[in-house]
Amino acid sequence: MTITRNRYKEFLKKILIESKSESCEEGKVRFICPRQNEPREYLYCCTVAENQYTCCADETKSRYFKNSSETVPEDVEQNKTSITGALWQAVIILYIFIVFLIMLADFFSHMRLKNKKSAHKPSPRQMSAES
Repeated sequence: MTITRNRYKEFLKKILIESKSESCEEGKVRFICPRQNEPREYLYCCTVAENQYTCCADETKSRYFKNSSETVPEDVEQNKTSITGALWQAVIILYIFIVFLIMLADFFSHMRLKNKKSAHKPSPRQMSAES
């Protein structure tokens, strides 16, 4: 059973991840191109009629096709924003780590001072024996 499952996972990885497969939604039915009854070259979801989709081999007919000349500068700006956001996340994580190290150092210094004070203090038995 596990061998079959692993083979199926490998098969899905080859079809879905390594290829440029697309998903289509026709009404309430959703399918991924290529379907089992179609050739492997039919990777793209193409429009046949309004609200009717099928798989085809031509990338330019895909409903998700975006020509490189049609790219909007907002996409580039959005990409810069995501890089800036990741940078800020790294800075915040570094800050939290430094605060944690300071708290840890403070804890250990407090414990060391506490141990020094208790070492210099005579125990209650010693005090009662001296009296």
